[in-house]
Amino acid sequence: MKSEMNTNIKLAERKLELQKLQLNFVRTGNNKHRVEEQEQVLQLLYSSPDLLHSSKTNYDTKENNLYKYLNVLTAYASNEKKYESVKEFYLNQCEG
Repeated sequence: MKSEMNTNIKLAERKLELQKLQLNFVRTGNNKHRVEEQEQVLQLLYSSPDLLHSSKTNYDTKENNLYKYLNVLTAYASNEKKYESVKEFYLNQCEG
């Protein structure tokens, strides 16, 4: 049980980190709608601990359109290689 809790905390931290990086990345562009969507995803994570800590990657996008971002975010955050790759991509993009 404790291991699962640590895993969920790590997953939650990764989701927040990647989402913040994604938001910073889209802010460099001119697409206000995309920025607003990414801000909404971050707010969704902060306001819904069950979504933040969940490893589920198939939330119904018909229920909430933002779930498409959550599903991808969770898939990347729960896989070490994907997580590191996406994190590196965003960090490199934000530097340039």
